[in-house]
Amino acid sequence: MKVVQKKLVGKRVLVEATASAVDVDKAFDWASVAFLQQMGVEPEQGKPFAEQAEERLGVPNLDALVMPRVPEFLVPFAIDKKGIVPAFPPKPVAQTTLKRGEEFTFTMEILPKPEYELDSYEPVAFTAKRFSIDPREVDEQVKAAAQGFCSYEAIDPRPVKKGDFVEISISDTKQDGEDFAAFNTERRTYPVGQGYMPGAFDDQLVGMEPGQEKDFAFQAPGGDDVVKVTCHVKVLELQKQVVPEITDEWVAKNMPFFRDAKAFRESIEYQLESAHRQEYNAYLENLALTKLSQRFKGSIDDALYEAMRETQLKQLSTELQAQGMSLDKFIEQNGGQQQFGMMLMVQTRMALVNGFALDAVYRHEKLTLTDEDIMETCRIINPQGPQLARMQMEETGNGYALREMAERNKAARWVVEHADITYTD
Repeated sequence: MKVVQKKLVGKRVLVEATASAVDVDKAFDWASVAFLQQMGVEPEQGKPFAEQAEERLGVPNLDALVMPRVPEFLVPFAIDKKGIVPAFPPKPVAQTTLKRGEEFTFTMEILPKPEYELDSYEPVAFTAKRFSIDPREVDEQVKAAAQGFCSYEAIDPRPVKKGDFVEISISDTKQDGEDFAAFNTERRTYPVGQGYMPGAFDDQLVGMEPGQEKDFAFQAPGGDDVVKVTCHVKVLELQKQVVPEITDEWVAKNMPFFRDAKAFRESIEYQLESAHRQEYNAYLENLALTKLSQRFKGSIDDALYEAMRETQLKQLSTELQAQGMSLDKFIEQNGGQQQFGMMLMVQTRMALVNGFALDAVYRHEKLTLTDEDIMETCRIINPQGPQLARMQMEETGNGYALREMAERNKAARWVVEHADITYTD
């Protein structure tokens, strides 16, 4: 991509970029993937996106549909190439016709991210709860592990009720009149009323006694339809669930890779600590940021407020769409347009001030990024696939945005590490 930078009057910079035909084709593909994922379609590898859109969504001309978004995927490359960190994503203006397989020229006005200072860079002071793991949560995890090795014992006969464990045999099963032998079993322990089978099946078992047999039918889901299932069921015995006690002997027999029961419990405590530590670190950072942001000085450009507000609205709208709710409905449920607008204004200012305050700390303390800092941020973005997150950010030209996030994360950790924290139990 060829990029030319020109200074404008004031703080803005004019950038003219010419994307190659290869760049344009990639941007069309990225826009297509984004559209498919937004519509709940996971793109198949090796199959044209246009073909997938037509087969799965009935979209006849995918390129025409995604074309308005294609320049958005070219903008980050132009920004990254000039080393400018924008205050907010700029809007591209086409200078030539956008087509697959052809060069495309666009311009954009960039407002470089401003630098602000703090009244003080002394350590912040705040009170926080001490990190701890609730022993009851460990107990629940130990119990859940033990339940995976539970056994069942017969109890005195009586009528079956929901919540019981019953040993049953199932035979002569038919699904819509066709033999369904896969459902048959000579004996199986079945928990009544726990949702493993349709409620109509459980209702037929309730009231039966050990030794009793019954033929009955029930409705079961079958893909997009409901199917009729008939079967012959016999209740063999009522049972109780026996959960083993986690002793050294039990651990030696079932989990020999642990030294003893204490080591098994300690491993669960360690797993829980790892799971909760990131949440706790975020809690400390939020407390530290609340104090740090009070030292912010300077006025923020209205254009930054408007851009951040637009970004937050877009993110909220996307999240609501995934939940099947419209933005208008959400606003109505949250006090109406005026109250929602005030709430959004407060959140917008908080997000801007927090970010600029962390930028100031990063500069003042002369912090530098390492590769591990980048990967730590990628783990926050995608805990299951940090390498994938990094590859996606860098391949789409958003390396500058990843670096900004990493710098702010490192500054936040630095503030907490040097904070004067009073811990309470």
